[in-house]
Amino acid sequence: ERLHTTDRGYWSKASWGLLGGSGSGPSEESFHSHSDRPMAPAGEEGREEEANPGGNPTFPTEEHRSKVICQHGGFWVLPFWLPGTLAAQRRLVTRPDDIFIATCPKSGTTWLKALVFSVAHRHLHRPSDPRHPLRNTSPHDCVPFLEEVFATDPDPNLEALPSPRIWSVHTPYSALPAAVRDSGCRIVYVTRDPKDVCVSLFYMAKTVEYYAAKIPLTMDKFFGLFCQGIHLYGPIWEHALEYWNESLRRPGEVLFLAYEEMKKDPLRSLRKLAEFLGRPFSAEEEREGLVEEISELCSFRSLTGLAVNKEGLLERFTSIPLPRNSFFRRGEVGDWRNHLSPEMAARLDKITEEKLRGTGNHRMGLTQHDGFWIPNFWLQGMLVARSRYAARPDDIFVASTHKSGTTWLKALVISITQRRSHSPRDPRHPLRTANPHDCIPFLEEIFTADEDPDVDGLPSPRIWSVHTPYSALPESARSSGCRIVYIIRDPKDVFVSYFRFAHAVAKASKVAPVNMDEAFELFCTGVYPFGPIWEHALEYWNESLRRPDKVLFLQYEMMKGEPLGAVNRLAAFLGCPFSVEEEKEGLVEEISELCSFQSLSSLEVNKEGDLETLKSVSVPRRSFFRVGQVGDWKNHLSPAMAERLDMITEEKLRGTGLKLS
Repeated sequence: ERLHTTDRGYWSKASWGLLGGSGSGPSEESFHSHSDRPMAPAGEEGREEEANPGGNPTFPTEEHRSKVICQHGGFWVLPFWLPGTLAAQRRLVTRPDDIFIATCPKSGTTWLKALVFSVAHRHLHRPSDPRHPLRNTSPHDCVPFLEEVFATDPDPNLEALPSPRIWSVHTPYSALPAAVRDSGCRIVYVTRDPKDVCVSLFYMAKTVEYYAAKIPLTMDKFFGLFCQGIHLYGPIWEHALEYWNESLRRPGEVLFLAYEEMKKDPLRSLRKLAEFLGRPFSAEEEREGLVEEISELCSFRSLTGLAVNKEGLLERFTSIPLPRNSFFRRGEVGDWRNHLSPEMAARLDKITEEKLRGTGNHRMGLTQHDGFWIPNFWLQGMLVARSRYAARPDDIFVASTHKSGTTWLKALVISITQRRSHSPRDPRHPLRTANPHDCIPFLEEIFTADEDPDVDGLPSPRIWSVHTPYSALPESARSSGCRIVYIIRDPKDVFVSYFRFAHAVAKASKVAPVNMDEAFELFCTGVYPFGPIWEHALEYWNESLRRPDKVLFLQYEMMKGEPLGAVNRLAAFLGCPFSVEEEKEGLVEEISELCSFQSLSSLEVNKEGDLETLKSVSVPRRSFFRVGQVGDWKNHLSPAMAERLDMITEEKLRGTGLKLS
């Protein structure tokens, strides 16, 4: 069955009557193909009718028999919404406080609508109120689709609506009205594992098929189409990437959320959402449990239990009948395992990896930004910190590349700077009751958890840890005169330590780890958290040569070879050298012993559970303590692998004066 286009988008002959046409449909001579041209930008509506007039069009021949869709601007869209999308491009007038919820279908749209509506209107509707709109109407009635609004009425009266107006869109970012992209209004986007999206979309299609076309649809057929990107507002990868790239460019106006992370920590996600929307929860609201109340009201269990979401068709959708209960199926992460074969899952994972290559490593969760591979869960926090953090001259930054001795250096810095308050022998010493990463938090994590954290009230000296490259540090950190201590390690040991660490995190998160050969190839090309390691080290090395009194460059191997000398050097740099009396009392040795690998790894606080200060990812405490030896790489890398890494290191550092292996 061919898909054709009229002035109302694409129609199949079989669906013409179903979608509102009369008779057998328009004549084939009137069909025009839109499949290879983008949607008309706002203000250029005249060109829409002029494009591709008459002639012998090339018709799309792909089938999507359960839902008739059309390819437009590179995406497969709903034909009965296409006129609404085009009308919105031309006529929508936005306000700076408008809120847009954007998704690819079946990625968490209903849940996100409920959350945004509840957060934005909590001053009017308490979640416990039996008259709360979400208890009496569907989330899709509370937050309408902009495409449907303009498809129903090409010139709707929206000016009278009170602020904030909240809209939902499945429209790709490139096809949004220019007013949305230019007005400064906020956009919240949620994406989901394509495997779960495929399964959820299949069952939605089956439901609509029963009420509409009644055409048989198999999972095999649907899966094949999905892998080609032929599904509602697909391809899913390009749809997500458009919003992802814009969230990197404008993190203050476009928030990119992952369904899986929201399910893992819904309260944290809710707070993040409220902050982004400019409506953070007050201390009083937190004490009253309002965050928990909203989370519970919007939960899958709560929404599916409401009568309004169980029976009948959704009144908001006049284009096609949709049962209210079709928007609530399982809501689980990983439900695809119950529906897709291992071969189907592997095929989809491979496509996803290929589609996202160069924009962020899918399996390692990295995105390349300004030449460095940044973990996705920290990228936004890093960018926000860069623009908002105000450094003090007495701030201390512990900087490192991943798995280069960060934990040890944190322990040393906290012990040296706080030795007057906490003797190393004190059983209540912070390092005996808390992990070094709890004592000195990552700045990237602080600004990921809260884009406007209250850090000004903290006493001096404030001590932060960063994996951020020097060039991406907050400007105030580079110009305020604060001290930066950097540690680096032989890349061969860094790779082995990182690989083992990544395996531990993957096991804790119940995801498949990258194998050693693949991880090694990626590492050699610089693809590992905050890599390439050579460029990362060189930025801090060059700055230490330019400002040796403000940037101290340490090497793990030298510190292990002479730990007491390293402790003394570190104390002198931090402006708190050991006194003669402290030297005589053996304080240097006591601090060195407390911070040693043997001592820290034996403490109960570093053995069990996940790190509490890292909310973005599950990290077992014990994973920070593996071997701590110089040259452990000999037990894991082949001679050929070691030689290759040494050669890359030599080439990268040639002429810089820095030696790492």
